[in-house]
Amino acid sequence: RLAGLVMQARGDIKAGWGSLIDNPFAIAAGDRDRRAGKLRERLGVSRENAARQLREFLARNRDWNLSQH
Repeated sequence: RLAGLVMQARGDIKAGWGSLIDNPFAIAAGDRDRRAGKLRERLGVSRENAARQLREFLARNRDWNLSQH
């Protein structure tokens, strides 16, 4: 669970840095890290498993916008 919290914080920092330098790819990567961190925290899964679950969800829901949720 702690690793999930750390991953969320890292995602927040990455997204904040992307906003600061006006880089949409860094913002998206930070949002993705934050979501994967939430999965890790709540489900207690490994980093690879959380990333896989997030990738599969986004593949099934291509119109989903991470920055709005």
